[in-house]
Parts: sequence; structure tokens; C-alpha cells
Amino acid sequence: MNNKLTMIFAAGLISTAASSTQPHQALIDLAYSEDDESELNGETFRIQLPIKQGVFLSGSKTEMDQDADTASLFDTSYSRRELGGGFHWQTSPDASMYLAYHKVDFEPAAGESDNLTKYSLGWRGRLSQSFELTLEYNQTDFADSDIDRGGYVAGLHFYATPTFAITLESERWFEQDRLLLGVRFTSGR
Repeated sequence: MNNKLTMIFAAGLISTAASSTQPHQALIDLAYSEDDESELNGETFRIQLPIKQGVFLSGSKTEMDQDADTASLFDTSYSRRELGGGFHWQTSPDASMYLAYHKVDFEPAAGESDNLTKYSLGWRGRLSQSFELTLEYNQTDFADSDIDRGGYVAGLHFYATPTFAITLESERWFEQDRLLLGVRFTSGR
């Protein structure tokens, strides 16, 4: 865990001198994801709104369903809703880091729903006017001690216009690796 946090922190301190544009803080993300290993697919909706300088609120909803043709005895489908917020600060002219706290309502298909807490530390940087990179490490307090609490997000966002991007993200959460393909809408500021 310390190595992951060290890498994210180091990335936040390194300036990407390709442009002088800060990552957008007002975001709406829509994505489709698929996981071949557990044969899950689903959608994610995420929103982030700045409420004042350096402070944001965010929420998301993810629905992951197992393919009906390949459903096994143990259904790994789930629904996840997050609500929280955090702080972000500029680390260079074109990058920022953030700390976030979310309450997570987790409803697995096979089991009881659970209210969890998730903490995140991340870095977002503009590699150019068109490309943005996101790196995040997160911890979720699963009640089952056998479940890996650590997760990550690594994303690349291609801005076709100042307010629209095509996104590709790799995410690990609940011991499942997912690839997400989606779109991002921003305020353009």
C-alpha cells in the first residue's frame, strides 16, 4: 500500500509541462464496463461538482450484472451507490491532487446490503490540451476481512472539445478488475 501511495504522491509533484491547463473540476461521466473474468457487465454514472475553491461534492451509481447465459451458482452481480466529497489542490500549472471521502451503499446480489466507507487519494494531470491522466488509490472498509480493501483507478481522457471527452479507465474494486469505456462532459473551465 505504501508503494502505491508513494507513486501517486510522486506523480502529483511532477509537472507535465505540455500545457498550462488545470483538470476540470465539474464533471459528468457515463461509462460501460465489462469484466471477462467474472462475466459481469454494467454501467457507471458519476458526477462531481465544485462547491467552492478546492472543495467538491461527488456521487456515483454503478450497476454490474452477470450475463444470464453464463450465470453461475454464485451470482457476483452488485449495485453500488457512493455519495461524498473531498478537497483538491494544484500541484503544478496543469495538475492537481485530491483527497476524497465517500459513503458507499453496496448491494451484492448474493448477500445483504452493506454501508461502507471509501477513502481516496488521487492525481489528475493534463498531458496536453487534449489528454488528461487520472491515477487514484482507494481503500474501502469491507466487513469481510477476506476481501482486499485496496483498489485503484487509472484513466486516460481524450478531450475532443473543451467540454467533451472520450474516456478509458481501468478500475479494481471488490476484488474485480474492470475496463470502462465512456464519455465525460465538463464545464469547460
